Amino acid sequence: IPPPTSAPAFLSGVKSALQAASSELRREAAARGPGRIIASTVVTLLAYGQHYACVWAGDSRLYRLRDETLQQISRDHSHVQEMVDVQLLSPQEARNHPYSNVVTRAVGAADELELETCHDRLRSGDLFLLCSDGLSKEVEDEEIRAILMRESLFDAPYALIESAIAHGGSDNVTVV
Repeated sequence: IPPPTSAPAFLSGVKSALQAASSELRREAAARGPGRIIASTVVTLLAYGQHYACVWAGDSRLYRLRDETLQQISRDHSHVQEMVDVQLLSPQEARNHPYSNVVTRAVGAADELELETCHDRLRSGDLFLLCSDGLSKEVEDEEIRAILMRESLFDAPYALIESAIAHGGSDNVTVV
């Protein structure tokens, strides 16, 4: 695949690839029998020039550490997040809600994949973390921040995974 010629072309190419993956998962699920679903959450980070974009579906997250402040860039696509948005639940109550694993968007879950996108400028020193909910549901944001501040780029993913496992590790943990 040739390198993108512009940020919009890069973004369009990634969205097209995710749509194609979603269609392929739908075909495979249908081949396995009626009512089958094969799906996954996704979070991507694209950097082009002095800008970045995040494209995601589900509750895998993108965080940015900038000037020692950790910020969640993506927003979970889940029933629980919708309840937080309308103030039926606090963010802390959402962490332990019995339906916290129910996502409203995922690659392969529906005929038409709904992706969300955001973008911003890059700054020198920005550090990005892409992770599955196996990390974000087990480890508080402040602990994630402390680990990213303390560990080297090489060691941080291992330390984050170890922390998730130490906190219960009830789900798979993916960290980039």
